[in-house]
Amino acid sequence: MVAGVRVFLYPLFEGSQLTNVSYGYPLFKNHVLGFSLTTLSSADGEKTDDLGRTLGSFSDKETAMMATYATKLTPNLHFGINAKFVTQEIDTFYAKEWE
Repeated sequence: MVAGVRVFLYPLFEGSQLTNVSYGYPLFKNHVLGFSLTTLSSADGEKTDDLGRTLGSFSDKETAMMATYATKLTPNLHFGINAKFVTQEIDTFYAKEWE
């Protein structure tokens, strides 16, 4: 069993980008530990009021961090569990959540 790292950078439309970094580490036979960080960010957008007047710009960013454990119970049955922490930033607003 070999540890592995994967890095993905996906440029999207209008300057947005999806990024993922993942790492998997075999603890011992049939047991694996993994970590992942994923971000989705947008380019600046136009900020307007209720009447459509321009107030400047804003940006948006979502981030998810995840830790995972998995094991093989039988040849046909696997079990895994993960913990995820998610954040979202839009303009001056910020939210976070554990799952």
